[in-house]
Amino acid sequence: MERNVILCDLDGTLYQDGVPFDGIVESLNKLEQNGNDIYYMTNNSSLSINEYTQKLGEIGFPCAKDSIISPILTAKSYFKSSTYEYKNIYVSGSDSVKDEFFHGLQVTSDKSAPDCILMTFNKGLSYAELQKICEWINDGIPYFLTHIDLSCPTAKGPIPDCGSIGELIFKTTNIKPIDHFGKPGDHYSNFISKYIKNSNAYVVGDRIYTDGDVGVKIGAKTIIVLTGETKEPSSIEGITFYDTAVDFFDTL
Repeated sequence: MERNVILCDLDGTLYQDGVPFDGIVESLNKLEQNGNDIYYMTNNSSLSINEYTQKLGEIGFPCAKDSIISPILTAKSYFKSSTYEYKNIYVSGSDSVKDEFFHGLQVTSDKSAPDCILMTFNKGLSYAELQKICEWINDGIPYFLTHIDLSCPTAKGPIPDCGSIGELIFKTTNIKPIDHFGKPGDHYSNFISKYIKNSNAYVVGDRIYTDGDVGVKIGAKTIIVLTGETKEPSSIEGITFYDTAVDFFDTL
């Protein structure tokens, strides 16, 4: 049997609000038992990898710690190898995400005078913190986003994601972020390319402008499902549409 590497988005693709879509748990476990390599390729930076590992395990997904690829990993890789002198980084995020980012990274987090700012999908973002971040940016401090998703799907409809926070900052300061570390950017694409060497690779997601673009960019067979942001199929070169992820998994 041919070995497949399957890179799956999470929100809107495999579950909504942490509740798996019908048949997803069974399909994923069957794929793993048949020798496929499954990775979870999320843009969501509101949780740490440890939190994701626990969450996915509790709902029955086959998951090891190295199964999860998040923009926090991509950002760490960038700042480890960056030739820029970003030695004092302010991260706007949860405590667990900040702990994960700074672990093993030879930088500091002095809140009084950062060299740059990293904005995550920070669900605890307060107006006071947002005001301070904008003041720093107005003073010339560069900022990055973990990802550009404008919304996160929930059972009650979309909620603001990191991209919307970035748009708010841009509209306020008229200063754009330096870059981002999520799908479909070059940092994320280059990072995940190492997972697909010498294998038959698939990217499965629900957003054309993130999941679809990154799949095409890395040369994977790209699947967009209609359970999240995308609701209707369309004719886009390099992308195949399925109603659900289970419908696609059943073809493997």
